[in-house]
Formats: sequence, C-alpha cells, structure tokens
Amino acid sequence: MQVVGFSIPTDAGKADNALNSALKDSSREAADISLAAFVEGSEWTVVLELADTGSIAVEI
Repeated sequence: MQVVGFSIPTDAGKADNALNSALKDSSREAADISLAAFVEGSEWTVVLELADTGSIAVEI
C-alpha cells in the first residue's frame, strides 16, 4: 500500500478536525485485504473508541 496524498475537507463542520488520505494498492483484491486487516486490527478499535469519546489529540 502506498500513500498517494492527504487533503483537508472543505466542509466547515469537518475542516478543523479531519484529514482525508488517498491510498494506492497493487490491486483491488489487495486493497480489500488491507482494508479488512485495518478495520479488524486492535489498534483501530482503540482509536475508534477514543474518537467516539473525543479523547484523540486535535493538535500536535
């Protein structure tokens, strides 16, 4: 998987605290496998729980 780029939403409600990423994989099948592993990964579930509680850092 390769990072193609990042962008900030133009929607006023999301522009201050969101970051979009564009990723490229070698095939659609590889992308599906990567996404499934990411969604099922334990690190992602922790981040999702923190996001739901508003506990993720908004400034670094």
